[in-house]
Amino acid sequence: ARVAGDPSRRGLTLMLSTCLKSSQLRCCYSHARRAAASPIGRASPVWKKQAPLPTQRAQFGTLSTSNPCASNETGRWTMPSQKRAATDTVAQAGKKAKDDGAQGGKAPKERPVFERTETPRRCDPSKEDERHFKAMAWNVAGLRPLLNNAPEALTRLVEKEKPDLLCLIETKLQEAHKEEFGGKLQELLPQYSRIWNFSTAKKGYSGLVVLMKKQEGKAKEAKAIIAKHKDLGIPALTKDYNAEGRVISFELEKAWVVFAYVPNSGMDLKRLDYRIGDWERDMCAFLSKLQEDKPVIYGGDFNVAHLDDDIWNVDAKHIPKSAGTTPAERRAFGEMLESVNLVDAFRHYHPEAKGAFTYWSVRAGNRPYNRGLRLDYFVCSESLLTEEGNGGVKVIDAWHDPDVPKGDHCPVGITFAL
Repeated sequence: ARVAGDPSRRGLTLMLSTCLKSSQLRCCYSHARRAAASPIGRASPVWKKQAPLPTQRAQFGTLSTSNPCASNETGRWTMPSQKRAATDTVAQAGKKAKDDGAQGGKAPKERPVFERTETPRRCDPSKEDERHFKAMAWNVAGLRPLLNNAPEALTRLVEKEKPDLLCLIETKLQEAHKEEFGGKLQELLPQYSRIWNFSTAKKGYSGLVVLMKKQEGKAKEAKAIIAKHKDLGIPALTKDYNAEGRVISFELEKAWVVFAYVPNSGMDLKRLDYRIGDWERDMCAFLSKLQEDKPVIYGGDFNVAHLDDDIWNVDAKHIPKSAGTTPAERRAFGEMLESVNLVDAFRHYHPEAKGAFTYWSVRAGNRPYNRGLRLDYFVCSESLLTEEGNGGVKVIDAWHDPDVPKGDHCPVGITFAL
């Protein structure tokens, strides 16, 4: 049984009791004290449902196989007094190791940083040009925490880049939140209007909002948005993914700009076939149709690491079996580029760049060490990268901004001349 104490105290104690064959009950204080600091211990003062024993073991730590109730090398439960003594011993050993390191002994092992190739910008972000159109995408992993806890991260980005379109991905909001968070965005960035696409399939899931800069002067005509469309397809297809708020498209006079949050293959790759068989097929058809009329710029969180250089630990055994890095997903992305005649704009300008990641696991603490994946992209019609461009439109820059400190993704962007 797990017993919760006073939930208002940080020292909340959970006790895991295991019945031995001798029917004697012993309390696992060492694991209980460790669990007391966990979100599980703090969040649930009353446990209504007991998890199976194997789950409990996994949750509270690995137990000895010779004695399923042992929590230390001796096969005995660690009592509070023993815990304090053990802690003191560990602390003394740590202090000794630190002193030994300072005196020339073996120093603690440090995690090496994965070096990032320099990828200089081709356009100065501080200079505005009414002939240049700048689009950006940023997976914020929840608009609520961004605006409530770190709104300055958004305002600094906008002040620095002054994008014409900024897509904030994975808002995790519903229609009922539009007034509240639309008001906060209006207060922070009054020079931008907004278009939302919410997930109606489930709450607290997916969703996009695109901030559209209010143009003035000559730019008002040159950068005018003719039409805006939600969801994949015009008209939108009747598909499950269109209930998840994943696509917003903009028609400009001379080009299309499409933002998307591509479905993740999920735990155990349960949505892999759906993602490749349905989403990739329909998106390729959609982009091909748009390209018959005007060149296309397509960007967002694509949830795939295309090349080996887009994965920090590409040789790890789990990589081919993990969402976003399976051979099927990586191959499908390449096939989309080829079939629709699109080009990865960042790779076009920085073909040899290494360590240019856009996602880092926060849970693993990988961002300070640049151990990440490149999951966020802007791709464009091949004709937009030629010397002449296409109908007066030409891509002139594509970049990542890893210096933005908030979240597990960084913003990505593209600039094209009109």
